[in-house]
Amino acid sequence: MPFSFSATAKSESIKADMTKNQLKYFLAGFFVVNGIYKIYRESSIIRLSNLNATIIKEIYKKVNKLLPEIKTTISVLKEKNFKNTSNYFIEIDPGNLFFEMIFGFQYRDVFSNLLIPKQIEKDDNFKYFVNGIFVANGSVSRPNSKYYHLEFSLNNLELANVILKRLKKYFPNFKILQRKNKCLLYIKKANDVSDFIKFINAPNMVILFEDSRISRDFMNSINRLNNFDIYNQEKTNSAFLRHYEIIKTLKSKKLIYSLDEKYQNFIKIRIEHKEASLDELAIIINEKYKYNITKSGINHWLRHLKKVSLS
Repeated sequence: MPFSFSATAKSESIKADMTKNQLKYFLAGFFVVNGIYKIYRESSIIRLSNLNATIIKEIYKKVNKLLPEIKTTISVLKEKNFKNTSNYFIEIDPGNLFFEMIFGFQYRDVFSNLLIPKQIEKDDNFKYFVNGIFVANGSVSRPNSKYYHLEFSLNNLELANVILKRLKKYFPNFKILQRKNKCLLYIKKANDVSDFIKFINAPNMVILFEDSRISRDFMNSINRLNNFDIYNQEKTNSAFLRHYEIIKTLKSKKLIYSLDEKYQNFIKIRIEHKEASLDELAIIINEKYKYNITKSGINHWLRHLKKVSLS
């Protein structure tokens, strides 16, 4: 399986040590995105799902750590499609015990009274709540991608706006986009993406991201310098061809030996140093003939020679 930066960042994040309170809010965030609450006649079941087996195994461990007295089972559903994907599930029984432990209130009150935001007013609670959401369905582009992008989504617009407002305290550039029945929260700046990965407790992936980013920026700088050098060389070659046409005309009209000595010396140097810029020509002429000519002076000589060649 090819390396997935998103999956590895989530894996590091979910394996980080958490207190029971932090774990509670992490699971709350995960449930809000990837959880289903099923009510039967005499009982209820919570079902948590994800396409990543590692994430489901870690969630399973954390649920058992938080609530060792409840029954949890893992199952897998292989979907028959061209990708041959598998969906992994954790079933928690009884669901109401898990739910009330995580949220502190009953399931029917979750979105009707929007009580979740009241539970995440503290910074630490909010951080782990968002962490759980990102691990459930977030994604981040590889650091060597052409563009930087990090996102996660929610099904509830009101909750998405509450989270966005809180997120802007840490990441002012977070934006929201409604797409069909989902609300997408995203950032596109490299510094924000790096800081968010740090925010969800994935320090090793921050290092990898920054290393890749520095290497990418360095190579981009090298390419820009190379392109600049090529452009300058092409410009110098083009200038020489223009100058050579003037010199060739002067030769054909037998005008060179009627010129002042300084112009004759310049023509000799110009032919000998085809790849030299005007600045470099000025230095060479000054050193060899003890003139005190500048680039501007060289340009003046060239205009004079052109005028003579056209006479």
